[in-house]
Amino acid sequence: MLSFEKGLIKIAKRLENGDAAVSAGHGVGAPGRRRRVTECIEQFEASRHQLRLALFAVSLEEGATISEVGRVLGISRQLASRIAAEAIRDESI
Repeated sequence: MLSFEKGLIKIAKRLENGDAAVSAGHGVGAPGRRRRVTECIEQFEASRHQLRLALFAVSLEEGATISEVGRVLGISRQLASRIAAEAIRDESI
């Protein structure tokens, strides 16, 4: 993420110096930096999902309701129901 930010700072400086927008973006490796940011976001999303599954599995085992767990996580009832169903399905495998 820091690499992406550095690229944006280079572009901003070039724009401040009067470079045209397209010219300012050349040579900073934007496509590669963007891919790395996307990969980081995907890894974060996967980790968050695994954490939610684990939390639902443990909480439901302890007797909590789907709504209670959903409220703790700040997610909709619909999303909570989907994650709970997945957690239950994964536990039964």
